[in-house]
Amino acid sequence: MWFRYPMKGFPQYKDRIWEWDFKPTGDRSATRPGWRVFAFIPDPTGHQPILARPFLCWDKNEAPRGNEVPFIVEALKKFLGQRVEIAAVEERFRRQLIENDTAISLCLTCYQTVGIATIAELDVLEDAHQCDPANIAN
Repeated sequence: MWFRYPMKGFPQYKDRIWEWDFKPTGDRSATRPGWRVFAFIPDPTGHQPILARPFLCWDKNEAPRGNEVPFIVEALKKFLGQRVEIAAVEERFRRQLIENDTAISLCLTCYQTVGIATIAELDVLEDAHQCDPANIAN
């Protein structure tokens, strides 16, 4: 179950950092759960379901000693500062399913039909396709 983590000294994160204590699968400890995960809640008053972004997890035995809030804040800043770059892959062929396992493939460079065949056969035909320079639009 998630609980708000008190972020003493960092009012900008009030109600935005939540914690959850858990036991990994197979952990046979009869004591309290030994692991903790922290999540950042961008808008705690937003619409349900509330978006939670986990950013830090540790074994409670290896938790920072003393005031752990500055450690959590540094981990959150690092997490929020990371950039995710997704490289766009331009499609080279367009396929249209005709029936069952048969499709037609069109080259998006020269706009020529590559073939009408099964999906597995189209993979081979597309790999072998060479565009005719006369058909390539400038």
